[in-house]
Amino acid sequence: MGNKVSSDASLPSTASVSDCSSSTGSQPEKNTRKSSSRNNTTSRRSNTTSRRSKKFVPGPSPVPKDASPAMQTVLKWIDAKNRHDIMQVYCFCHEDAKFHFLETDVHMPMQAFFHAMVDAFTSLPDMSFSYQDIQEPVPGVIRLIDYVGAGHHKGNMAFGDKPVLAPTGKLLADAPCEMTITVNGDNKITCCVVDAKGQLAGPLGFYAKAQREIEKIAAKNKSLEKDVAAEAKKNPKKAAGIASVATVPG
Repeated sequence: MGNKVSSDASLPSTASVSDCSSSTGSQPEKNTRKSSSRNNTTSRRSNTTSRRSKKFVPGPSPVPKDASPAMQTVLKWIDAKNRHDIMQVYCFCHEDAKFHFLETDVHMPMQAFFHAMVDAFTSLPDMSFSYQDIQEPVPGVIRLIDYVGAGHHKGNMAFGDKPVLAPTGKLLADAPCEMTITVNGDNKITCCVVDAKGQLAGPLGFYAKAQREIEKIAAKNKSLEKDVAAEAKKNPKKAAGIASVATVPG
């Protein structure tokens, strides 16, 4: 069984969640790795719907006039995420949208995804998103290649009913993902499938990485405590100095 994350908090006009196919007429295949070949994807070289970018710079950015309505929707959605405009992130999505993170087996309705984004912007206040390529293999299906979210862990991090993690200040980043987004005829995102190719990504991925950093800090503190204790036997003054400058925040 997958992790069906939900939230009791309310959202504006959020209805009951149905399967992606009910809003789109079709759902992307779970494994999308093989479906991005140049044979079935229009590329930049042939009057493109593929656009390359070394980095998606956070903040407002122009949307190409020749981009399809579906691609414009996705580009504006990413821009809203980079600006941490949570209501715009919500408004670009259908109220019955679903978000699937394959590696962590997390499947979120719109309401849970909304609150996960709020938590992400709180725990990673400088969080931003980038990608290497954006494609439209078929009308209404947008594929982002090497999509990455990253930010410094400077606020409390929560996920579902798991314990809240204190900030570590460490940089946390997704593994590069392939993200397949379905946009309906009303230019609303209805389904998002994130394939990190066996690596950690998404809300649970960030939580797991933060947990690892905390474990590393705890192990380092434990090692320092042993060093201080050993030094205390030899030189109490020096041991006090080590303890005051070398302790890692926990």
